[in-house]
Amino acid sequence: MKRDNSICVTTTQKDKLSAQEAFALLDSVGVPTSSLQPVQALNQTSFDVTFRTLSERTLYAGKLAQLDSIDVRV
Repeated sequence: MKRDNSICVTTTQKDKLSAQEAFALLDSVGVPTSSLQPVQALNQTSFDVTFRTLSERTLYAGKLAQLDSIDVRV
């Protein structure tokens, strides 16, 4: 079951996305770890991020969507 505060982030330029790279992407747009709930790998190129609030999801999904190397789905 997908939660309302979740987004799916998929890399578009790599065959594999490590946990370190996933957290580096989140850090690059200023996502504080206090805003995060579970971060779960879905496969080698995508991960699911759950934020504490809907407003945080909206804010950081927009910032992540501006990056060229990833695709964000809400």
